[in-house]
This record gives sequence, structure tokens and C-alpha cells, in this order.
Amino acid sequence: MKKALKEALETIRENSKKILLSFIIIMGAIACFQGGMVYSKDQAKEKPLVIETPPMCEEVPTKPQETLSKDKATMSETQEVASTEKTSCLYVGSKNSDKYYPPSCSFAKRIKPENLMCFQSDEEAQKKGYKRSSSC
Repeated sequence: MKKALKEALETIRENSKKILLSFIIIMGAIACFQGGMVYSKDQAKEKPLVIETPPMCEEVPTKPQETLSKDKATMSETQEVASTEKTSCLYVGSKNSDKYYPPSCSFAKRIKPENLMCFQSDEEAQKKGYKRSSSC
């Protein structure tokens, strides 16, 4: 038995560098694993990142309620006039552009009421310096 013990100790001494390197690698892996566990517990405690966007149609009241209701009434009247103008016109254009469109075109719907130009024919629009849009 003493002989077997001496051989084992001698083998350990000969391979001590390999054994030490293996031990260091295993301990490093264990430390990294434990660090990951601690980090994930900390992350679970934090609230998740939530990005909220406000609704596009909602208005923020900044005036007293009476004034706000009057403004809404005026706005709806303006929108009705603008939509009526667009539908009664054969073509519409913007004061800020040199293009004209049919009222059903998506670009025509983007024109602000105060910039709206109404044309009853292609010739009328072209006489005023407008060009027909190729997109609609």
C-alpha cells in the first residue's frame, strides 16, 4: 500500500502543472456561471422597458372647456367646408406646390384647407402653372 501511495504522489507531482491548469479552468467556469446567475436575478427585479406612444387623434385640452368646445365646432365646420370643396372640384392642388391631383388621391387628402386650390379642369390647372401628378 505504501508503494501504491508513493506512485500516486509521484504521478501527481509529475502532472501538477496540468492538474493546476485544469483546476483553474473549472473554477473559472463555475465563477462565470455563478456571476451569470446573480446578474439574471438583478435583471428580473428591474421593470421591463415599455415604449408607449400617445394616440394620434387625442387632443390635449390646454384651454378652458367652453373655449375648447367652441374651437372644436369651428374646426369641424372648417373640415366640412374643406371636404366639400375637394369633392366639388374636379382637381385640387396646393398653394405651396406646382402639382394637382384628383380629390380622391392620397396626396390631395394631405393638403391643408388653407392651402387648397380648386380646379374645374386640366386646362384651368395648367393655365395657373400646375402640372398633373404622375402618382395619382
